[in-house]
Amino acid sequence: MSISRREVLLGGAALMMAPALPAHGAGATVVGGPAFGSYWRLALPDTASAPHAGEAVQAVVSAIDASMSPYRSTSALSHFNLARTTDWIPLPDEVCVLVAASLGVATATEGAFDPTVGPMVGRFGFGPIIEGSTTGSYRGLEVAEGAVRKTSSDLTLDLCGIAKGYALDRAADALAAIGESDFLLELGGEVLARGAHPSGRPWQVGVEMPFAPAGTIGHLVRPASLALATSGPATQSYEVEGRIYSHVVDPRLHALADGSIASVTVMMPTGVAADAYATALMAMGAADAIPFAELRAIRALFQLWTGGSLSERTTAGFNEFIET
Repeated sequence: MSISRREVLLGGAALMMAPALPAHGAGATVVGGPAFGSYWRLALPDTASAPHAGEAVQAVVSAIDASMSPYRSTSALSHFNLARTTDWIPLPDEVCVLVAASLGVATATEGAFDPTVGPMVGRFGFGPIIEGSTTGSYRGLEVAEGAVRKTSSDLTLDLCGIAKGYALDRAADALAAIGESDFLLELGGEVLARGAHPSGRPWQVGVEMPFAPAGTIGHLVRPASLALATSGPATQSYEVEGRIYSHVVDPRLHALADGSIASVTVMMPTGVAADAYATALMAMGAADAIPFAELRAIRALFQLWTGGSLSERTTAGFNEFIET
C-alpha cells in the first residue's frame, strides 16, 4: 500500500486533486501567494494595480485561515472543537455563515456532505486528530446569529470541504471593492473569473487530467462568471491492490469514497457552492453522483474509472463551456 499526503492548513478535504489551471496570455500580470498549504494565483490586466490587488487577496486568505483552520489551536474553529459543552458557543459571523451554508448542502445531499466529518477524515490519515472527538452527524449542529451549538459535546466542525470556496468568493468581493473588474483568481485549484482577458477574449481555464503528469490538460474551459472546483484523489490518496481511493470520505457509509470517480469538476454561481458540491459528488460515487447532478442541473464534468480505464461524462450542459 502506498500513501500520498500533503499537509494543508485547512485539511485534506480542502485540497483539490485535479486542479483547474489558469490559461494566461500576453497582456496579463500574474501575482500569487500561499493559501491553506497550497497557493493562490491572480491574473489581471498589466494596467491594474497588481501589488494592491495581491495584498487584498492575501488578507482575505490569511483571515479565513486564522479563523477556520483545524490545525491552528488559536482559531475559532479549534475553540469550538475543543469546547466540551452543548451550550451555544460564540463564533465569528463568517464562521456561522459558513456553518449555515454547510448545513444547507448537507441537507440537500442527505449527508454526502457533512461538516462533522473531521474525526473520520483524521482516522483515515488525511486530517488532524482531535482528542476526545467522535464522528457525528450534521443533524447534531444548530446555528444562530453569532453562535453554534452541538447536541453532543464531543462533536466537531470540519469546514475543509467548503472554506476554500468561501475564501474564493470573499477574495473576489475584495477585488471588486478596490475597482478590479477583470481578473481570473485561482485558489488551490478552484477558480473564479470576472470580466474578460486583456485581449478581450473570455478567460480560459485548463482542467488537468487525473493521474496524468502534472500540467496535462484534459480540457480548456471557459467559466464565464461561474466558479469552478475540482475534487479527486490525485495527490491525496491511498492505493490498495491497484485501486486508488480518494481522501474524500463518504459520511453516509463512514468509509472512503468508492473510487468510481477519478475526478469531478463542478461549475456553479459561487465558490462556496462549487467547492461543497464537488466534495459531495466525489463522496457519493458515480452511481449516486451522476443522477444527483442531472436531477438538480449541476454542471459537472466526471472522469470515471470504467473497466480499468478513464471515461468521461458531463451533466447539465457543462460541455457548452468546453473550448477544447
